[in-house]
Amino acid sequence: MKRGGKTALQALAFWASALAGPGHACAFHGYTPNPTLVDLVMATEHLVIARPLSGAADVLIVSETLMGPPVDRIHLPGRRGTQAASESRLLLRDGPYGPWMDAVLVDAQMRAVLGAVLQRLDGWQLGGEDDRLQYFAALVNATSPQVRRLALLELDRAPYGALKRVRRPEVKGLGKLLVTGREDLKPIRALLAGLSGDAGHRQVLQSELARALKSEQAQAGAYATALIELDGVQAVRQIFDTYLEPGHLSVPQQQALVSALALQYRNGPADTRRAIVARVARLSRHSDTFGDIARGQFTPTASGRLLAVIPARQEPRILELPDVAGGIAE
Repeated sequence: MKRGGKTALQALAFWASALAGPGHACAFHGYTPNPTLVDLVMATEHLVIARPLSGAADVLIVSETLMGPPVDRIHLPGRRGTQAASESRLLLRDGPYGPWMDAVLVDAQMRAVLGAVLQRLDGWQLGGEDDRLQYFAALVNATSPQVRRLALLELDRAPYGALKRVRRPEVKGLGKLLVTGREDLKPIRALLAGLSGDAGHRQVLQSELARALKSEQAQAGAYATALIELDGVQAVRQIFDTYLEPGHLSVPQQQALVSALALQYRNGPADTRRAIVARVARLSRHSDTFGDIARGQFTPTASGRLLAVIPARQEPRILELPDVAGGIAE
């Protein structure tokens, strides 16, 4: 019986694209997170750990079956020998006849995580999102690169309010990773930098926001959110004074910033919320484009009070011109 709403084949297609290159994530600002390894485990019916056969990279010998019927060896046509024969891999497929997917390297720490995931799987599928989030939040500084990446991807799929509430250790080397780390992990690392309360991250967040806006990257929303989390009212003023009120940003750039403002309006402290109300309402009175964007981001159900102060767009008045005999219109 399948474990998720989607078939595992659909999930695997997304996972393959995530492995091929950086995917965009972060549950709040404009793009849908790729399925994580946990999502794939939930969707699959057959899960094994295997090692490449020495001298034949496209053949893997199964050492452990975690889910589904036992199998001795697996043939993956086209697979190249990029891993040592001693390295274990996690493979999964949809049912007994679907194609196998080489998902991730399994070191000792990843094997322990897989065991914990399988033990918790039923509870997580029944809505145990808080437990799932807390489990992976504790792993952001794991020694295994694969586990660290999975932990960040799991945090990346969480709603921002849940991310604020969860107990999080300080991420080691976060300041450097904001600049040099993988592109697909920069948004979640930016959010964690803002939530850390460490003012030492301010300069890099500001420079990365400017860079993201210049190159029209969707990551700008994460940097803006982090800065507002870190500096509150001061950051709201800076975003409006430097970027929104001068009027030089494209619509996608404005949308990224307004998404951050809307998010912090729902989750921020009272003084930050008041600053957002005042500046959004003021700019909406002077820019129909911005007003339209604001109304799209600040939905009535989540932000009714703010939506009420955003002026409705004034439709252009149609003037009826008189005929020649009627003289000049007043």
